[in-house]
Amino acid sequence: MAARPHRRRAAGGGIVLSAVVALILAAGASHRLGRPKALIRLPGGDTLLTRAVQAARGAGTTVFVTVSPGRADVVAAAGETGATLVEVPDADSGMSASLRAGVSAAQACAADALLVLLVDQWRVETADLLRLLAAWREDTSRVVAAAYAGTVGAPAVFGRAHFGLLATLHGDAGARDYLRDPANGVRTVDLPPAAVDLDLIDDTAALQDRSLGV
Repeated sequence: MAARPHRRRAAGGGIVLSAVVALILAAGASHRLGRPKALIRLPGGDTLLTRAVQAARGAGTTVFVTVSPGRADVVAAAGETGATLVEVPDADSGMSASLRAGVSAAQACAADALLVLLVDQWRVETADLLRLLAAWREDTSRVVAAAYAGTVGAPAVFGRAHFGLLATLHGDAGARDYLRDPANGVRTVDLPPAAVDLDLIDDTAALQDRSLGV
């Protein structure tokens, strides 16, 4: 499947095509929460996964979703969104497994960049993703990441030059250490909505109790 091209103007005025794949990480076991984050419902009825796919699609990206083959419910829900599924057989080994699988899929479709999203950052909207992508397109040699609550992290945009980095990651930290190291020259975009995620049962209070039906 070819990534969707985004048209942008080069410095000389010509049109340059840039294909961006959004990778939504939904293969995690969610041990602390006790249920798949992807299937938690927002008050309006949409699941966190559906909301993330809609936000990414609205930003003009081709959407990939990482899934664990052992979670048939998440696989089915992801399939219903129309996104491309990326199976992660070793998802239990940590977030890095999803990033490795995602970058492999992005390379296979000749993508120019990977926009990495966490499925539970439910307040991140299309406009936020467009800001990140705009910053990356100004200088595609640098990684661009969200800055929030005194830290740096996902959503983040990795150009093709950084695919090799993602392919070598291991463990559950993903690219966190790379993004937070000033020596790597990561460009940051203030994105307060990215600070809100769901890791514990108490976090779901912001969604109202009825959103927990999955």
